[in-house]
Amino acid sequence: MTEIERVLKVNNVSPTSTDDEIYFVLKSARYSDEEILDAIQDLRNGPTIKPNKSEVEGLHKVFRTTTALNSSEVSNLLGITIEQKEVLLDRRRVKEIPVKHLTIIWLSSIIVATLGLLLYMVATDVKIGLAPILTYSP
Repeated sequence: MTEIERVLKVNNVSPTSTDDEIYFVLKSARYSDEEILDAIQDLRNGPTIKPNKSEVEGLHKVFRTTTALNSSEVSNLLGITIEQKEVLLDRRRVKEIPVKHLTIIWLSSIIVATLGLLLYMVATDVKIGLAPILTYSP
């Protein structure tokens, strides 16, 4: 029994009913016009090909529900077999700064900070520690 026949049976409509009755029932079951016309033709003449049950169920799961497909269902729908034995991790290479460069950056920042502090002390006439030595008075 196909899905179309089950939908018709649930709605108390015979597969030998008129095309209009079948159309109305299938339209209320959210089938597209094209699917309905194909179903009516199949009911009258018999199905042209016998679909694979798992493929049909997978397609209905894709188009008629909001649930996600798992990997085996996707591979069945695509007709391919994928074997994944190990989990692939996303490893991005991060450039590491050499210790030599870090040391240069650290020392230059200390020197710049010390010079800035000493210049501020000279500009504001603060006389602490090295400030009198740095001020030049002729």
